[in-house]
Amino acid sequence: MPMPGPTAPRPAPAPTAVPEPAAAPGGLAAVPATTAVPAYAVDPAAVGPDLAACACAACAACAACAADPLVVAQDGLATVHQLQAIGCAAHVVTERCRPGGPWRRVLPRVVLLRGTAPTPRQRLRAALLYAGPDALLTGAAALALYGARSPAAPPDVPQTVDVLVSSAAHPRSHAYVRVHPTRRPERRVPVGGLPCAPLPRAREDTLAL
Repeated sequence: MPMPGPTAPRPAPAPTAVPEPAAAPGGLAAVPATTAVPAYAVDPAAVGPDLAACACAACAACAACAADPLVVAQDGLATVHQLQAIGCAAHVVTERCRPGGPWRRVLPRVVLLRGTAPTPRQRLRAALLYAGPDALLTGAAALALYGARSPAAPPDVPQTVDVLVSSAAHPRSHAYVRVHPTRRPERRVPVGGLPCAPLPRAREDTLAL
């Protein structure tokens, strides 16, 4: 019986072609569908270029807090209670306010969501947040916002900021904030977006303080 001849080798399977990413307009490869895109837009002017450019989770969270509408409306400041209300736990606030951190504690319970020194306007806003929701700027600080001149008041925002609060409130003077409880509630006058006592009361307090 004749022996079978050698078996011819089977051809190797053709390599499977790997599909190329679809080209996007302009010749650039399309971004895969799994790429995560932040759901919020961050204004570098509001949060600083470092936070706006950083992609790590911690910096993204800081930028998200700084971009919150309430924080933006308050000139980049918030109380610890307000930060907790938008999802930032107290221990996280403490960690971010450590030396070299992305935030700065300006006054007790008041945080500037940037690591830089506060501007004159931010100092006024921080004083109001510290003193409570019914606080009004008065004295030299209010006169500076009104653009009024007084021999007893410098033309610029003074180092000491005087605020009026109702006598039922309990904040105490601290650092550059001088708190004045009053039994004469005053009408709230927005001046440049900051609540002030009426001009006559601000003049009166400037001379009396």
